Amino acid sequence: MGGQRPRPHRPARDGRRYRPRRRARAAPLADWHAWVAEAEAADHPVTAPTRSPLPVIEEATTLVWEAQRNHPRTVLVHGDTSQANVLRPPTGYALIDWEGARADVPWWEA
Repeated sequence: MGGQRPRPHRPARDGRRYRPRRRARAAPLADWHAWVAEAEAADHPVTAPTRSPLPVIEEATTLVWEAQRNHPRTVLVHGDTSQANVLRPPTGYALIDWEGARADVPWWEA
């Protein structure tokens, strides 16, 4: 591993909302439909299981796009709250492994 560690974004001092420099982008819905069509054309056994979640994918993608368009307020989040990164000493819970910390919308972290 090398290179620079990412710096967490900090809110502007005047309380304005800010946009992180880079945001993950959802694959366009047309791509999802193309992937399913490709599986169907190849008579691949995963075609039916791949087609079934398309309505949920469409709804979730729309939700993310709308939320990003509204520029929600971001805060510093851990970035990897998997079970391996949560310790439970006698004093309570502790998060370890903060190299994935970044600015994000808190409910997207959940």
